[in-house]
Amino acid sequence: MVELRNGQEIRPVAPHSNVWGRNCEEGLEVLIQAAGPRAWLRETLVKAHLLYPKSTPAWAEPWLLRNAPDVMGVGLANLEQGQWGSFAVPVADERAGYVWELIVGVGSGLPLVAPSSEKSFSPDSLRSLEMVNQLVRDKWGKSCCFCLSSPGVSAPVISGLSHGLPSFLAAAACVEGLPDLRILATGQLDESGAVLPVTYLQKKVDSAKGSFDLFIYPQGSGAPVSDFECVPVTHVAEALVVMSCYRPGVGLKIVQAEKALRSGQGLAREICSFQTGMFLWLQRNRDAIANGLVSDPSLGELVRQLQCWCDSTLQNDPVLGGAVLKCLPLEFVEKVSEVDPELAWTIAVLQMDSSNHRGLIVEFGRWKTLADRLRPKIADVQQAGQHMAMYYVQAIIGDRHNRYVFSIDVPGDD
Repeated sequence: MVELRNGQEIRPVAPHSNVWGRNCEEGLEVLIQAAGPRAWLRETLVKAHLLYPKSTPAWAEPWLLRNAPDVMGVGLANLEQGQWGSFAVPVADERAGYVWELIVGVGSGLPLVAPSSEKSFSPDSLRSLEMVNQLVRDKWGKSCCFCLSSPGVSAPVISGLSHGLPSFLAAAACVEGLPDLRILATGQLDESGAVLPVTYLQKKVDSAKGSFDLFIYPQGSGAPVSDFECVPVTHVAEALVVMSCYRPGVGLKIVQAEKALRSGQGLAREICSFQTGMFLWLQRNRDAIANGLVSDPSLGELVRQLQCWCDSTLQNDPVLGGAVLKCLPLEFVEKVSEVDPELAWTIAVLQMDSSNHRGLIVEFGRWKTLADRLRPKIADVQQAGQHMAMYYVQAIIGDRHNRYVFSIDVPGDD
């Protein structure tokens, strides 16, 4: 904007948080005219407001009210009710690959494509966006609006169907409020959300070197060669979970865990192989995990692994252990107790210890009540004596520790 104030013509710039600059209120209309006949600056300012509303100065609101409909196709109030974000979309041909930034809004009453970007999409790419819009409507009951971040584009730069997957993930990131992601994706979609193979995969990866941490691509396209993590998927649901739960190094493990969870086979052993980075996946799927583990024949193996994770003397992985424990609620353990009381009692004691460390007095009492109820059922189990002795120590220390450290009123103490 400073350059335009000095009468210098500059090429279009993409929206960013500091695009408004300082003290440009008086000359705003002059700046718009100086941007050229295509008025790319008008696009940039409106899109910047949608992406970074907190950076928009108060004096700009009247101008935005007048200009938003021309740029985006609907009024400012409707636009501001939506959730907006940006996502990288790779495109490629036989010569090279390119990465474009796609702006996506999710709300109600939004046009599929903003008028300012109608010429940026080819007819087949528009059909792909319609399919994405339907998938988003089916899942979240909302509609999408798409436009390019780059202003002033007057010819189709997004063609083909391979932008279906990144477009869906961009909309999903808006709905779920995910932070800015260094994730690249490509994949054609069908009406059911299946991710279909695409061409020029390697060129798309090569165009994004150094800019991203993760590349999500169709399983049937063959693995590309890349310095960053590449994860194949077969469905948008799978890709969404990878994007939502991703931490460096666990992309493929998320896909494996999802398959075990959906199939109901080998879930306990799959969790046994987890690393700390999988705690987000555990948080996202707590209820489904509990349902899948209650009849898993390898649950005992998982509980033994859980004892290692939660043992502070081993300094193993308390974060992961705590995340797994939260997938084993009281109702789950009561169901397990009907088949294997000792295993259920072991889980209850682990939960007591966890509640003790977190200062959760009420929760500690609930788990202690369950453990007390199960105690007669395991008293005759071979080698149970040592476990029972440890239980009594935990019960006494945990109860007094919680009362002294976390309770305002300590009964019986002066």
